Amino acid sequence: MWREGQAMGGADPLLAMIAEEARRHGYSCRVLASDELVLTHSGASFAMSLVNLRRLIAREPRDEWRAMVADHLSTGIASFELEQRNPFDFREFGDVRGLVRTRLYPSTAAAGGAVRRFVAPGLTQRIVLDNVHAVRTVTYDMLRDWPISERDLFELAERNVRADGPLDTLTTEFDDPMAAGLPFSILFGPEYTTAHALWLAEYPVTGRAGALLIIPSKRFLYTYPINDLDVLRAAVILARLAVHGYAEQPWPVSQFVYHWHGRVQLAATTFSNEDGITMVPTDDFHSLLNALESI
Repeated sequence: MWREGQAMGGADPLLAMIAEEARRHGYSCRVLASDELVLTHSGASFAMSLVNLRRLIAREPRDEWRAMVADHLSTGIASFELEQRNPFDFREFGDVRGLVRTRLYPSTAAAGGAVRRFVAPGLTQRIVLDNVHAVRTVTYDMLRDWPISERDLFELAERNVRADGPLDTLTTEFDDPMAAGLPFSILFGPEYTTAHALWLAEYPVTGRAGALLIIPSKRFLYTYPINDLDVLRAAVILARLAVHGYAEQPWPVSQFVYHWHGRVQLAATTFSNEDGITMVPTDDFHSLLNALESI
């Protein structure tokens, strides 16, 4: 167990590797909170979270951990030192408008003054600036100094994400008897994959009543086209994937199941307990099932 302010080392292999790699770069480390570190060099410090790194390495063989830790730490240090030498100047909006991007975040994520808007229960949309070396959250304090409205800023961010190119789409089957014959798709691509959930109709993954959608992490969208009552079977499969993915994958977003039909709406909340995974459909999803049954 690690206590606040404790020096690095000890029984946690990840922390021990971080400490060793930090020393190699000339940095000292201390634990700020659970999986939150502070790295210091020549009086300058920055915070680093290990939450996603810990999830990443848990999925890989132990002999690959050291290389992954080295890559994670060197990237963080390089970004910090670049910012120290050449601070990112975002005051002139004309200089940064091409860096504006957007993606979806869990609604439970700390806001910190971030420019954001509600998408559906469990999901918010935020604006960031991506200058390759670092991603900075756009705040309302920053927006007040820019000659653009909040609505127009979201439109610009979505245009910029679209201009980066479409996602790849893979039709897949899951190793579950309940999933037999169901046409699921996985969408994946660059850093801003989750934003594409907002314009899902641009992909060949929707049916006449839209699509089921889950976003367990920022890296993938899972979808199912809604055409008939097989959607209920698909919802159960996606609920399992959403809960497990949200609990295990790095950069988690939501464990809920959504219905895309022109916009993202909540289809079912999900949670796990000692009896397994429970899915609680919304009234709107029940109405959808009734409509499909009458067709």
